[in-house]
Amino acid sequence: MVSRPSLQQGQAALLRDSTIERLTGEQQQRAAWLEGRLEVLDEPLYRVVDALRPYQRGYIRLSPAARDLRVQGVFPLDQPQQALKALAEALPISVERYGPWLMLIDLKTD
Repeated sequence: MVSRPSLQQGQAALLRDSTIERLTGEQQQRAAWLEGRLEVLDEPLYRVVDALRPYQRGYIRLSPAARDLRVQGVFPLDQPQQALKALAEALPISVERYGPWLMLIDLKTD
């Protein structure tokens, strides 16, 4: 009898030959990155911004007040502007662009 691993919501598995292997969170993130996605589950905002920085032209400054907000979601790496817009809609942050080279992310003040 072959044992079958059970998966919880948000988990993934890899089928290799005749075995099924549950992927760790890090393995899932790596697989998503290879497909051009950033997948995060309960990560601080500063890690998400750090992952988007190489894909965004210019400098992104994240305020200390917003850096530890928790994020979950799937974001396109090839469209960092869309990812940042989605973050601004989901979190209490503002994303302001100053010319082509500077973007500031801070907590909303309203």
